Amino acid sequence: MKITKFPVTMTIFFALMSGLFIMLLSNYIYHPLIFKIFIALNLIAYSFLLSSWGEVPLSKNLIPVIIVLYLTISGIKLHLFLMTNLFILSYFRSFICFKQPLLKGIIIEIILCFGGGSLIFLFNPISSVSWAISMWMFFLIQSIYFIFNNYNETHDNNMDPFEVSRKQVEEILSGI
Repeated sequence: MKITKFPVTMTIFFALMSGLFIMLLSNYIYHPLIFKIFIALNLIAYSFLLSSWGEVPLSKNLIPVIIVLYLTISGIKLHLFLMTNLFILSYFRSFICFKQPLLKGIIIEIILCFGGGSLIFLFNPISSVSWAISMWMFFLIQSIYFIFNNYNETHDNNMDPFEVSRKQVEEILSGI
């Protein structure tokens, strides 16, 4: 059987790629609309990854994608744009892809989005390197979602070393 899902590892890889791409992009072009487009495309790409991991049809992405694209071209302030995108990510992840009980989903999403969002705002990214680090940190925090939810992965004997380590840590912690 082929390995098909490693959401923690893939989210960390996505974080790295997002950080590198925004660093390269902001070295050449920095305009608020370009930045909003990048964030929107980033969220849309991540929503497609979430759909594949949650085995949700891509048609369920349509309404969140339309909302994100509308917000991108609307004239809202950057901070409001980012907070709205956090809400859309939370809604999509916890209530469309990986259906959670309402209270559990809200608590997990508040912790993750507040943690990731506050890191970005506290870090106050100005340069291309600081934006890259902020994006990387945000998605690192988001990868914790799959650890909170004990997401079952499809695997064979050739498991990803990060996933093997994560499972061993969970077993050790559950014995305490």
